[in-house]
Amino acid sequence: MAGLTVCVWSGRSAEGWSLWRKLRYSVTPPVYLIFAIVLIARGGLFPWA
Repeated sequence: MAGLTVCVWSGRSAEGWSLWRKLRYSVTPPVYLIFAIVLIARGGLFPWA
């Protein structure tokens, strides 16, 4: 489902966005992980703490 959504949003054909999809799915998870670590380190996820 997510891959299909990316295809529709990018407006590219399956041949054109396969490389982008691979790059996106290989880069995005670490970025979110780093972002989460930074938020936790700064207390952003626990504003009541």
